[in-house]
Amino acid sequence: VAYTYFIKAGKYADALDRAYESRVQKAKDQSDNRKYSQARETLKDVLFLSEAKDLYNKATYEIAEDYAAKKSYSSAISYYTECIDYADSKDRLHEVKVLYYAMLIKGTAFDKAYSLYIAELKSEHPLDDAEVVRPGDKGYAARQILVMANKMGFIEWISDTQEEYSS
Repeated sequence: VAYTYFIKAGKYADALDRAYESRVQKAKDQSDNRKYSQARETLKDVLFLSEAKDLYNKATYEIAEDYAAKKSYSSAISYYTECIDYADSKDRLHEVKVLYYAMLIKGTAFDKAYSLYIAELKSEHPLDDAEVVRPGDKGYAARQILVMANKMGFIEWISDTQEEYSS
């Protein structure tokens, strides 16, 4: 409400500054109450302010964390990517991608895991040490994905040699 009045009073001394400050304060209150989506919406018109941008990224990160905790990895990936330079978003993005791939492998969604893995190679923030392989091909990366899935309990058994992953 204050924002609207300050905008209408635009020609007066510090009306615009106070309008922007009211938006940032409202978003802080929303974030404090874990209403991160609302905070993002509140800030969308004032992202040119560094404080607003920081708060927006924090809200985005918290949304990503919530999705990751709920194992909604696809959504979490989207939000971590949006705030990639905030806190440990890049590390969390990579962790969640591995969890997502492992989940797909457990569900025998190899084709989807493979297509996402190829997209990963072409992405702006690829996983380290990526190779173009899929389960069934020879290769270190395919074995590593399966080893991770095994350690996390998504699959019960893997071969001791990566040669057994050749077609």
